[in-house]
Amino acid sequence: MSPAPTVLVLGGLGFIGRNFVPYLYENKLASEIRVVDKSLLLTANLNPRQREAFENVEVKQKDLVDPASIKEVFTREDESSYDYVFNLAAETKYSQNERVYEERVYLLSVRNAEEAARRRVKCFVELSTAEIYQSDKNPSKEDEKIKPWTIMAKYKYKAEEKLKTIEGLNLVILRPAVIYGTGAIMGLVPRIVCGRIYQYTKEEMKFLWAKDLKINTVHITDAVRAMWHTATWYEENQIAGKRVLIYNLADQGNTDQEKINKHISNIFNIQTGFHGTITSNLAQVCIISLKQIHL
Repeated sequence: MSPAPTVLVLGGLGFIGRNFVPYLYENKLASEIRVVDKSLLLTANLNPRQREAFENVEVKQKDLVDPASIKEVFTREDESSYDYVFNLAAETKYSQNERVYEERVYLLSVRNAEEAARRRVKCFVELSTAEIYQSDKNPSKEDEKIKPWTIMAKYKYKAEEKLKTIEGLNLVILRPAVIYGTGAIMGLVPRIVCGRIYQYTKEEMKFLWAKDLKINTVHITDAVRAMWHTATWYEENQIAGKRVLIYNLADQGNTDQEKINKHISNIFNIQTGFHGTITSNLAQVCIISLKQIHL
């Protein structure tokens, strides 16, 4: 029986990584795990389950944009290559300057993917985002029209396109919907926090747009299982002539704002509603104007 794969997790102390690494550790899926992140493990504020997993794997603090650091984190003691590399590292905060996304999303992904190609990694999994698709009422398939609706998504897609051209890179691109679950601080969580505030103020909580606005979701457990499954499947099948595989990640809940509001309303016993198209369009114009002022 062949030994379990060796794994390098880039950006492993973020929301997804701190769920992915325990999944690998608890299920004994990897013979060696190295986690790299710009943050210190000591300041990561892990829960007990996560802490146990990270205490039993190698963790390095490195700048994953710096070429020298990238070379170091890819180098194993015996000079062999990692079997799988999962790139979860990226700037995820919204409203950052474009130069931040250029460096911390695009350059980071490209430089690490180029190193993976040089070392002939069996599979490089790039975690992108479903925010790259054109906003539409119909579900987006992997070949749908691309029209990123955030600056971060713009650079995620730019990175995708560059990675596809890297010779020798065995590439899987995953485009998740809104990921929720243990440890999440973005996505659905701000809405839940707002619900608690409106419970205190005893006011109706209203969102922009309408109840049928889609906010597709995927639970973190399903996301990390999909990451591992696609990597192992890629290696085992080795489809001739198809070096790049792209998959969307979403559950079958077909989640929209109305469904989310119903849950928030039940949890906090508050009234929820929507502002409608006119107010929402005015708010969008104001947001665009503010962005132009700060450019």
